[in-house]
Amino acid sequence: MKEVNVFNYIDARAYLRDCQKAEVPPMAESYRAIAKRVGVGGPYLWLILHDKKPFSKKTIDNMPGILPINDKQMKYLKLLMYLANIDMDKELRIDVINKFRPAQYHKMAKK
Repeated sequence: MKEVNVFNYIDARAYLRDCQKAEVPPMAESYRAIAKRVGVGGPYLWLILHDKKPFSKKTIDNMPGILPINDKQMKYLKLLMYLANIDMDKELRIDVINKFRPAQYHKMAKK
């Protein structure tokens, strides 16, 4: 299993899709199984991860908790999920994100 570090990302969907590709538990499971853990429908989860639907409050509240990440990473992922639902300038988004991300990751993230 390849390690996927959430702090390398500025896009929650890209992070979650990379977790799936790297087979990070439980993201290696089917959409239906993941969705059941999160408390949403499988088709709805697919639409969220493929940028067809916004993150719901339930998804934001529950998705980070099923991943093997610490509290700081969990809070950062929730921030990315909230920001994904807001239409804002990319530079402003990055400025907001960098206030919550460790300094060594500020220049790295391109996703």
